[in-house]
Amino acid sequence: MRIAVIADIHSNLEALEASVEDAVKYSVQKFICLGDIVGYAADPSACISRVREIADTVIAGNHDWAVTGKTNYANFNEMAKRAVEWTASEISFDDSSYLSSLKLSHYQENMLYVHASPVQPESWNYIWDIYDAIYAFERSESNITFIGHSHVPVAFSMFDGKVNYQLFPEIEIQQEKRYLINVGSVGQPRDNDPRASYVIYDIEKGSLL
Repeated sequence: MRIAVIADIHSNLEALEASVEDAVKYSVQKFICLGDIVGYAADPSACISRVREIADTVIAGNHDWAVTGKTNYANFNEMAKRAVEWTASEISFDDSSYLSSLKLSHYQENMLYVHASPVQPESWNYIWDIYDAIYAFERSESNITFIGHSHVPVAFSMFDGKVNYQLFPEIEIQQEKRYLINVGSVGQPRDNDPRASYVIYDIEKGSLL
């Protein structure tokens, strides 16, 4: 099975559709969304509808919960605050209820899916570097954890107490290692590459595309 893991769409419908179209070319059988469907861009309702249509599992992001009042956005930057308030006024009651119902994490077959960090996911902490990754590895148990939030695609691996990081595009999963994989952002990349970023995990081959 091939799983497409997407995150941080941020109401960018064009980027979402382009990512879905691309994933279909790789015979993806399942989509998982790590949250932040909304925020920043102009099509929150359409993106919510599309994600509900394609995704088997959807995790809450901080923007998703912020527009429903479930998380405090006082520390958001000014643009993000305005986006939260505008989005909250634009989406329907059904959309808001859906976002509010999303859970913070999902664990399946020794893989954890979470928006920000496996440690206190409701705090929306960032994992930027090896030190952040070490902290997360030491306080979680999953073999592979998929995250978003920073909008920067990178993979951290731990073996024999040591943590390394590796950039995409292709990574071979080794059974003796544990992984923390940031899938990047579909709708608002922040890695100096304007293209949408997401990850395809081929479970049988043990590889990330």
